Amino acid sequence: MKAKMQKFSFEKKKTKTSLTKRSKDFKKIQEKRKKKKKNHDDEEIEALNLQLWPPLGQPKDNTPPKEIKLFSDLPISKKTLEGLKTHNFITPTDIQRESLLYGLKGHDILGAAKTGSGKTLAFLIPILETLFKQRYTPSFGMAALIISPTRELAYQSFDVLKKIGKFHDLSFGLVTGGMLLKEEAKRMNSTNIVICTPGRLLQHFEQTPNFTADDLKILVLDEADKILHLGFADTMNAIIEALPKQRQTILFSATQTRSVKDLARLSLKKPIYVSVHEKAKETTPTSLEQRYIVCKMQDKVNTLWSFIKSHKHKKILVFLSCCKQTRYLYQVFKKMHPGLTILCMHGHMKQHQRMEVYDSFSRKQHAVLLATDVAARGLDFPAVNWVVQVDKPENVETYIHRVGRTARYEKSGEALLLLLPAEEKKMVEDLIKRKIPIVKLKVNRKQLFDVTKKLESLCASNKDLKDNAQRAFISSMKTLYVLDKPCFHSVDLDAYAVSLGLVQAPTLPFIGKLKSKVKGQGEKERNVTDGSQNSEFEKSENIERTIALDFGMNEDDDNDNIYNIVKDVQEDEFSSEKMEQGLVPDEPKKKKSSAKSKLKLLKYTTRITFDEDGNPEGEDKDEDVGGLNIDEAKERMKQQDKLDKELHRQNVKEKHREKRLKLKEKRRLLEMEKRGQSVTENDETHDTYEETYASTDSNSESSDDEPKPKKVRLEDKEDTLQEMTSEESDDSENTTDNDDEGEDIGDDGEDITKIDEPDDDIHKTEAAVLALLGTNP
Repeated sequence: MKAKMQKFSFEKKKTKTSLTKRSKDFKKIQEKRKKKKKNHDDEEIEALNLQLWPPLGQPKDNTPPKEIKLFSDLPISKKTLEGLKTHNFITPTDIQRESLLYGLKGHDILGAAKTGSGKTLAFLIPILETLFKQRYTPSFGMAALIISPTRELAYQSFDVLKKIGKFHDLSFGLVTGGMLLKEEAKRMNSTNIVICTPGRLLQHFEQTPNFTADDLKILVLDEADKILHLGFADTMNAIIEALPKQRQTILFSATQTRSVKDLARLSLKKPIYVSVHEKAKETTPTSLEQRYIVCKMQDKVNTLWSFIKSHKHKKILVFLSCCKQTRYLYQVFKKMHPGLTILCMHGHMKQHQRMEVYDSFSRKQHAVLLATDVAARGLDFPAVNWVVQVDKPENVETYIHRVGRTARYEKSGEALLLLLPAEEKKMVEDLIKRKIPIVKLKVNRKQLFDVTKKLESLCASNKDLKDNAQRAFISSMKTLYVLDKPCFHSVDLDAYAVSLGLVQAPTLPFIGKLKSKVKGQGEKERNVTDGSQNSEFEKSENIERTIALDFGMNEDDDNDNIYNIVKDVQEDEFSSEKMEQGLVPDEPKKKKSSAKSKLKLLKYTTRITFDEDGNPEGEDKDEDVGGLNIDEAKERMKQQDKLDKELHRQNVKEKHREKRLKLKEKRRLLEMEKRGQSVTENDETHDTYEETYASTDSNSESSDDEPKPKKVRLEDKEDTLQEMTSEESDDSENTTDNDDEGEDIGDDGEDITKIDEPDDDIHKTEAAVLALLGTNP
């Protein structure tokens, strides 16, 4: 037994020594591989650096960019080339040929190129190569920062980076709103390349502990003009101040504006301006066919639906001006089943929903995407056949970015723009000035589908759809009012509301608010400033534009693309003269409570009375100078309630009187049938009854002009009952007398008018009692 145990322990020790020996051998092999790999990488890096910076005495590689036909002709590492080749990136585009050499050498770049020209690879390749040459690993932290204006564009850049950089030993991170901040903070310090939006990045700088950008090597601003356009200027300035000054900065955009150049002066050092299409005959791609049609506002929905129905086997991207309009048309078009997939994307959607829509539309071959300008910049939807702009873009730059979603990477595409008659002249002139060719088309109205009745039925059967239609109407009109007032005044509001499925146009509350704000600010400026009439006119224009934009920005419910306008801010808003006059308070005013501010938005009801001719006599307003007086309103309601009750009582009495008269007529006819007398032989008696009935009606009509009787008190009911009983008996006697005057003789010679029923007085008394009690007999 002991011998067996000794043998087992010996075998166990032997296995342990063999395992330790194997692990040591494996570590040695790994170290050898690392050294070999490091040596190989070192050799490759040295070769690449020699191509970019040849030593003194050797001729420089001055290969013109036009002769670079493949990515392999550029000094790029094998790992990057393998990632490009795996995803069929073989031939560089014009902007890539012109800018890649400067980016690889570390120069600051200010680039401009047409939409769909491959700007994303133009800044991703220099980032990968720079970090590869400096042997970065995830433990080094953040070394490159890419800032995008929208989440969708950041997501797209991140997707491309994962494809071409998967063979590198680097870490990539996507940092945008809608994600968990704590989860992002855990990985921020171990991420080499960060793709983000400005607001989220600034939030990490402020809240994430130990997060710094001290080792940053490259900063990229993608669509920099859009970043400023969305109001991120202050955020961007704060971010740039937190970054090291010794870095490489790259800016790319399809449209270079003055704001981008201002930002470039702040962040670029001797930048190289790269614009491959600056001298081109056309600003947009030559493979893009652009057309426009002129139609009225009320015809736009029918035109869009007819276009979708006639292009079922195409991939269509439709741009609208506001979120609520996009959401409503998506809901109704989906219910009407056009024959292909309908999708929508707007700013009110959550981040994961927008990502799902982006992926779904990218995968489908035939689909329609209704979108706002969220999808206008940078997004690369594959194989888009048509771009339809239902609403006029804010400016030519927005038009260029919208139509740039098709005809990408030298592929063909088509674009259609819908213009109002008042918009045609100015928009076409602006496009021609920017070298954008566009052709006018005429619509064959016989081929249009009229969906007005269908929309009306959908809104009538679904209250939510009706409410969304009203919101879409108000939001679209508000956008048009702020962007182009002359066009707004030329729109037939009722006809446009009917085209959306509404019975009539909803009220537009924003017009009065904007006018009142502009008027108040104008009076204030006239009292404060002194100057010529021209200067006052210019200031009033600036005030009006600024106030209108502020109104669109501050309302969360109506934040529908109006914020895209750059506000005109007056430089002398808080000048020294105003400070001396005390117009600018030293301390901020106390904010009003939300309840008080909402009270001002209440609309008080107005009651208008009319005379007999239909002319208004006056107005009863429930509004007081100091607000709503509840006591006075209650008192008026009590008085009106008394009048309504008295009127109701008179109507009930009139109905009972008519019923009694009908009963009398029935009894008379029954008596005639009992006596065997025909109705035709008693025309005179019937005429006498009709005259009596007419006289009673005329008396009742004349009584309407008299003052209304007072309410019958309970203690007077007995006297009133006796009087009504006596009146009934008198009426019966009068009826008998009238019958005696025109007595008729039957066939047997008997007098039929002298026959009286014994229970007639009893029935009359019961009817009178029921009438008094207010119940039907």
